[in-house]
Amino acid sequence: MDNQQNLWKMVLSLGMVVALPVGMVVTALMGVIAVGDPTSAALLFVMSVVCTLGVSLVIWLPLCWLVGILTLLLLVGIYGVGKKAIGWHWPALERRLQQQPQDTAGQSPTTQALHRYISQAAAKGYSEDQIQRRLLKQGWTAAEIAAAQTLTQCDG
Repeated sequence: MDNQQNLWKMVLSLGMVVALPVGMVVTALMGVIAVGDPTSAALLFVMSVVCTLGVSLVIWLPLCWLVGILTLLLLVGIYGVGKKAIGWHWPALERRLQQQPQDTAGQSPTTQALHRYISQAAAKGYSEDQIQRRLLKQGWTAAEIAAAQTLTQCDG
């Protein structure tokens, strides 16, 4: 899995926690732009909550969360385009993406172990043919090796 996919997964997982505060800030800024000044925007929000006895929060909170998710996705998209177009580089983010755990749900422990072995051997410079011959000698079946190699190719 490449860094771009890891980046999207990280944003969506962070979105569950960070999206609401981000969305609240962006929605407040949009309110200030729409109404004209911060006091009027805050008054509009407070009055909508007070006059509906809090029922309007059923609209405001999901709206803020959605705006937050869209804002985070937009920022990730801008980072991806900037990285390709002009070579933006954020070392801390790149290190975090490299540390993202691989999605191993649905894989047996045996396939996971074989996958790790193939990845480590490939990182050491062994060819797929060399790795496959060694695994066949150790008693692995061709189907098990092929399944693990497919997972390894998806990572690369």
